Amino acid sequence: MAEKKVYRICTEDVNRETIIDLVAIHFGCFNVLTGHGYWQGIAEQSLTVEIITDLATAREAIYGIASKIRDYNKQDAVLVTVQTIESELI
Repeated sequence: MAEKKVYRICTEDVNRETIIDLVAIHFGCFNVLTGHGYWQGIAEQSLTVEIITDLATAREAIYGIASKIRDYNKQDAVLVTVQTIESELI
């Protein structure tokens, strides 16, 4: 199995198509998940973009994407998480 990283960008669910287009410029495969989130105790519709990759340049690209999302959505912050995983396509 190849060791990869899973990155998640968590934001408010606004400007969804713009966010998808932005991520698609850098990554050919990713998931978009919707749900309910809370920011400073206030409920909001949330959007999580999940990217699994072994690209060495992924971190820089994802942090750039997250910064643009923060600006597009006029947010104080956007959460980025990263975990090392093992994965393979079957």
